[in-house]
Amino acid sequence: MSVEALGELEQTRHDLQETNPAFRALFKCVETCIKAGVLQGDPFAVSTVLWTAAHGAAALLITAQKFPFSNRRRYAEEVVATILSGTQNRVIERI
Repeated sequence: MSVEALGELEQTRHDLQETNPAFRALFKCVETCIKAGVLQGDPFAVSTVLWTAAHGAAALLITAQKFPFSNRRRYAEEVVATILSGTQNRVIERI
């Protein structure tokens, strides 16, 4: 994270999967879940939705040290549970 704008991100889907180990691991899990019928849709789109939602929560936890969470770990667990629950009830097509 940076206070400066990153400019135009010029990465392809393939680039993101190859250069970001965290995204690659998530993508593989999503593919497995789609094959098992737990999730539906385009694996890259589903992975992107999950990754960006979790990334936003992580950014808040990192940068807002005095945010009035009653329990930071519980907040993180609820964010993950909520985005997974929401994703399971949708077909996320290519975005």
